[in-house]
Amino acid sequence: MRGIKFLPENNARLRYLSREECDRLVESCIAPHIRAIVTVALHTGMRSGEIRSLQWRDLDFDSGFIIIRDSKNGEPRHVPMDSTVVDLFRNYPRTPGSQFVFTNAAGERLGWVQHAYRRALARAGLSDLHFHDLRHTFASQWMMAGGELYSLRDILGHKTIAMTQRYAHLSPAYKRKMVDRMEQIWAKPAGRPAEIPTTLPENRRRLLRRHTHTTKTAVAVNA
Repeated sequence: MRGIKFLPENNARLRYLSREECDRLVESCIAPHIRAIVTVALHTGMRSGEIRSLQWRDLDFDSGFIIIRDSKNGEPRHVPMDSTVVDLFRNYPRTPGSQFVFTNAAGERLGWVQHAYRRALARAGLSDLHFHDLRHTFASQWMMAGGELYSLRDILGHKTIAMTQRYAHLSPAYKRKMVDRMEQIWAKPAGRPAEIPTTLPENRRRLLRRHTHTTKTAVAVNA
C-alpha cells in the first residue's frame, strides 16, 4: 500500500460568517486582547501568527498600512487598515519595554489563546469555526462588497490567483444580484411612441393622433 498514490482530496472549507455573526463574535470576546485580535482578523484577513507577531514599528499610520515582514510565502506585504483597525491600534495600550503589540504578562509575544477564543465562540452561539475561517470571512465579504480578486490576492499574500479563489466564495444572495445585473444588461429597451411632426397641419396631426390611439387599443384587445 505504500506505493499507491491517493487521489487528491478537496478539503477546502467553505465556512465564513455573515456580518451579523461577525458582530456577535466580536461582542462575545470579553478579554480586550482577544476582541482586538478577532477584530483585526476580520478586518484585514491576516493570519493568527501574523497578528500576534505584530510590532509597533509595523503599523504605518501615515500611509494606513500594516507591514507584514515575515509572511508565509516568504515575501513582505502591505495590508490596508480601515478606520476600525486604525482606531483600535491607536487606542490599544502598549506594554512598557516590549516591541510587540500583543503580549503576555512578561511582555513577550503572545502565544495562541485557544481556550479564550473557544469560549467566545460558545457565547456567540457559533460552532465549527476555526480561527483561519475569519480570514476566509474577510475574503468572502470583500468579494460580496464588490472587491476585486487580484487586489484581494495581494492583501492575503497569495502567489497564485487560484489560491485566492479558494477564499473568495460568494453567497447565494450575491449570486442572485449578479443574475439581476445580467438581466439589466440584456433587457430590451421599451419602445417609444412615434413622434408626430410638428410641421404638419393641425387637421393632419389630429388624424394621426386618432390613428395611433386606435392602433394601441386594438393591440391591447388582441393581447
